Amino acid sequence: LVETLLHNVSYIADIGNIVVLMTRRHKRKEEDFVKEKSGKAMIEVSTSDFDEDPKGSQVVSHVFSSQYARSIAKSIGQAFDIAYEEFVKEKGWSQEELEKVEYENVLSCQRTSVEELGRLSDINCKKKVVVRKKRNENLGIMIIPSGWGSLIPAPVIAHINKFGPAALGGQLNVGDHLMFVNGISLVALPIDKCKAIIKVHCQATEVTLEIVSMSPVTEIVLRRPDTKYVWGFSVQDGLICSVIRGGIAERGGVRVGHYILDIDRHNIVKATHDQVVELLTISTGDLRLRTMPASMYKLMTDQETPEYI
Repeated sequence: LVETLLHNVSYIADIGNIVVLMTRRHKRKEEDFVKEKSGKAMIEVSTSDFDEDPKGSQVVSHVFSSQYARSIAKSIGQAFDIAYEEFVKEKGWSQEELEKVEYENVLSCQRTSVEELGRLSDINCKKKVVVRKKRNENLGIMIIPSGWGSLIPAPVIAHINKFGPAALGGQLNVGDHLMFVNGISLVALPIDKCKAIIKVHCQATEVTLEIVSMSPVTEIVLRRPDTKYVWGFSVQDGLICSVIRGGIAERGGVRVGHYILDIDRHNIVKATHDQVVELLTISTGDLRLRTMPASMYKLMTDQETPEYI
C-alpha cells in the first residue's frame, strides 16, 4: 500500500498489467529522533524535519502488477483532473481567463531563431569582397529585400550570374546579406535605393562589398501542445501569405512571402495544397519548417528571370 499526497505524484503510466507510479519525497534535514517506548523504537517526524527545496527531494518509483492496471492509471488521471478543477474554482478563474493564461503559456514557449544576429557578431561570417570589373559593367548579382521578420534589414543576394564579375572570385553566395558598398551602408534602405547606390559605384573598375554570410534557407521551430491552438499563419500552394500579429507563428519567426520547403523534414515542394494543410493541421509538439524567400525560390527553380545589377 502506497500512501502519498496527489501533488507529490510526478508520473503515472500503465504498461500491460504493470502500473508505474513515480512520487517525489522530501529528504529529511536531520536524523530521525528515536525514542524508546514500551520496549519498541518509535520514529518522531514533523513537517519541519523535511527539506522543502525541490533540489533536496528524491524520486521514488513504485511498480505494481494488477489486471486492473489501466483502470488504476485512469483513476489517478481523473483525480488530477478533479484536483485541477477545484484549484481553478478556488482561484475564481473564469474559463475565458483560464484559456487566456494557457495561450500565453504557449506563446512564451516560442523561440525566435537568433542565427542572423549570431552571424552578424561572428567575425568569421563577415568579410570584404573586392570585385574587379570593367568600367560601367554590372556586378552580376540580383538583390532582394531581406523581408518582414528578418533581424538584419539589409538586401540579400538572391542570384549570381555565373559569368559575371561577382562570380569569378567565388566569395559570394546566394543568401548573403549585403551590408556596405564601398563603405556606404545599405542597412534599412529601400531596395530601389540600394540598387541605385550599387549602380553608381559600378561605374568604377573595382567595387568593395561587405557582407554577412547567411544561408538562403530559414529554419523555424514552432511549438503547441494541442491542435486547439492555431499556428497563426495562412499558406497557399506552399507560400506563406499572412501571419497573425502576436500569434505562435510570429513569435517563432515565420515570414510572410516565404515558400515552405519542408515540414518536419518532409519535402513538400511537390505536395498539393491539401497535403500541406493536413500536415500543418494535425501537427502538435515541435513543428520544424524550412523556408526560403519566394523570389529566391522562383529564381532557383527558373520560374523567373534574374535582373542583374
